[in-house]
Amino acid sequence: SLFFMINSSFSFFEKKDISKKKNKAMLGKHLNEITIIYNNENPIDKEVLAYLQGSSVKIREVNTLNQKLTGTLYEEISQKMNISSLKELVNHETEEFEKIKNMSFDSDTDYIKIFQHTPQLLKTPILVHQNHASFAKGAGDIAKFLEQENI
Repeated sequence: SLFFMINSSFSFFEKKDISKKKNKAMLGKHLNEITIIYNNENPIDKEVLAYLQGSSVKIREVNTLNQKLTGTLYEEISQKMNISSLKELVNHETEEFEKIKNMSFDSDTDYIKIFQHTPQLLKTPILVHQNHASFAKGAGDIAKFLEQENI
């Protein structure tokens, strides 16, 4: 399918034809496993990851700077977070956001390409377990999530 893709300077759109691939990986699908989606350059993300690593919870780590998420996975995250647009996953507290804040994006496809090209724009850390996902900014958020998920 044709869609718009942002180039590295965010100054213009370039049309690219990219075929969609089926992604077999589902996030947080195992009963006793939490998937953490994080940016290993973010200190809060590192703290949340360390907290989970020190717990008895089985975790699956997804570092957005090293692992490119598919559009399907971004859509899965938004469904599990019960949000209507991927726009709600944009991290407004980054240098990269300043480059795009005055730009207009028409669809979730645009946001998927932004996140794939510039993963720092994805608000993290995100905890995923079965049918639920949530942002976590500290131990309290993790404890609440684990309690809600009965883990």
